[in-house]
Amino acid sequence: MALRDEHDFLSENERQFLASCLRQPPHVRADGRELMQQRKIVPPFPDRPSEGFLHFAVELSPMASPSFEASASAGRGAASSVAAAELARLVERGVRESRALDTEALAVVAGEKVWAITCHVHVLDHGGNLVDAASLAAIAALMHYRRPEV
Repeated sequence: MALRDEHDFLSENERQFLASCLRQPPHVRADGRELMQQRKIVPPFPDRPSEGFLHFAVELSPMASPSFEASASAGRGAASSVAAAELARLVERGVRESRALDTEALAVVAGEKVWAITCHVHVLDHGGNLVDAASLAAIAALMHYRRPEV
């Protein structure tokens, strides 16, 4: 016995969530953006006119490990911010070199407009091997990314 009709794509919880988002001002989309918020379309680099931008940002939460300092209290060059920047570079390099995301598919109009995507990774627990965990999280997020047709 099926709980949902085979043509019904949304569960009752999903339907209620979407309806409540649309009823509450400011009206919020399912991804958390307000109705008038947009995504960035920017001019490409002159040497790569048909490639979009893919950036990674990593935040190391103090909850993840006692060695990570809070962003507000961490001074410039704090160990946690240096580690976060290094982890972001490692994840970015791994994703770029594996060609997990085709940056040429991010071009809206070659030479004029491209999408700029930022993948944020928030580390909540440091149980070991942050590079693998952050890379898997970034790849999983990018697998669910759908480029809008414009």
